[in-house]
Amino acid sequence: MEHRRLGGAGLKVPAFSLGTATFGGSNAFFERWGQTQGAQAQRMVDLCLDHGVTLFDTADVYGTGHSETILGRALAGRRDDVAIATKFGNTFAEGTGRMLGVLCGKALSVWKTAATAAVATLYLAQRDARNAAIIGTGRYALAQLLCLATVRDLREVRCFSRDPAKREAFAREAQAALPSVHVVTADSARDAVRDAHVVTTITTSATPVVLGEWLANGSHCNAMGQHAPATRELDTAAIRDADVFVDAREQAFAEKGEILLPIAEGAITRDHVRGELGCVVARRIAGRVAGEQRTVFCSGGTALEYMNLCAMLVDKARAAGIGQMLDDGGNDA
Repeated sequence: MEHRRLGGAGLKVPAFSLGTATFGGSNAFFERWGQTQGAQAQRMVDLCLDHGVTLFDTADVYGTGHSETILGRALAGRRDDVAIATKFGNTFAEGTGRMLGVLCGKALSVWKTAATAAVATLYLAQRDARNAAIIGTGRYALAQLLCLATVRDLREVRCFSRDPAKREAFAREAQAALPSVHVVTADSARDAVRDAHVVTTITTSATPVVLGEWLANGSHCNAMGQHAPATRELDTAAIRDADVFVDAREQAFAEKGEILLPIAEGAITRDHVRGELGCVVARRIAGRVAGEQRTVFCSGGTALEYMNLCAMLVDKARAAGIGQMLDDGGNDA
């Protein structure tokens, strides 16, 4: 495979990847384009343009448009053949770099996030968990509940979000999707969480939506929404009083406010994080070991999760004969 070197550091990358550049992630983009790193981000764009990059992916899954606007300003007037994309997934053949598929990243993100929480619940929640709470009723919430229902025999789900109309609408949709589960709304996050065996937070709140004092002994909590250093969905007590697992240690210590803020407060140390979910699945470390144990899974999402999901979906699409085949002059995509 042909490789080229980028920049003074001599970064070696496959030539096939030079057609796109990722400038995003819900936090990385704004951090890099902030006042302290704006000049560096501009140099990154200039470097990509100098090496023939014509497609930039902001990876802005939330679709607010802020990332695209900022990047568009940086590219304005430079070239007329540059495109900006938002959160898509590509798969490439191992060894040759031939493109195998292009997938919609926004759809991937919803189901990838839900499936990750379900795996955490499978390995960390009590086996007889029956009652669940969902905090947040946005477009990610229903998938969270549907995936959760595949790993536990749910009897009741209590949901809460700030907008009464939205949480009522979510409850109706969830009830229709899971007729065997009693889905109800709660008047507060505290009421939703009370005595729940499994709690999932899937919000964009910058401040805690669940307090540790609300969580029952033996409960498991998935913190799936925020993943920025200064924001969190769970308070310090929820983390301090639980065995905490993450999807990637390095990422967690770089951007998970649920972990970084208690460390800064002196409430916990880095050793409080028991390990990565993958190590639990592989039986390298123990997950739940006692009925009264509280567990928390803090997720920020990883590129590895997306890569494996994309590869799996492309294989399944080929086997089922679905999807649109594109002729790009040699690649089968």
